[in-house]
Amino acid sequence: VSIITEKSLDDLDNLVDEIEITISFQDGDGDLGLDKNGIDKGNPIYSDTLKNENGEIIFDEEGNIIPNKFGKNFFIDVYKEVDGVYQLVVFPGNQGFSGDFPLLNVPPDNETALEGEITYSFQVPVNQGIIFEGDVLKFEIHIADRAKNLSNIVETTPIILGQ
Repeated sequence: VSIITEKSLDDLDNLVDEIEITISFQDGDGDLGLDKNGIDKGNPIYSDTLKNENGEIIFDEEGNIIPNKFGKNFFIDVYKEVDGVYQLVVFPGNQGFSGDFPLLNVPPDNETALEGEITYSFQVPVNQGIIFEGDVLKFEIHIADRAKNLSNIVETTPIILGQ
């Protein structure tokens, strides 16, 4: 796992840290990646919300939409050091930095083994309520294949935001 950070201003003149994480992977059957604009479009298995067999969105007891973990395939948990202990950062509305990467084997039923690196970039808003310049963060990352198998979790070394 490698991590690169770069401080910049976004279009709204808010301070952001641009984070780039590269992980190495091996996949025996090569079923990594999502094609949300192609074969996976509309497939409830990979939708961003949980859906029933009729394709209708499922709500929890409070009427909130339930997110579907497998609407993404690159998962990031953020931990912030507080008094020497790393604590999971919980973002409002289940927001976070997880995302997806495209199909790595084309066509998707090609079962050729894969090995390589995936680089994933995202912006962390700084000094906007949750994470602040000078905070020490580390990230835990794992990925999922198309069959919903989860990889092992890898952890980055700590970084200091804004430096």
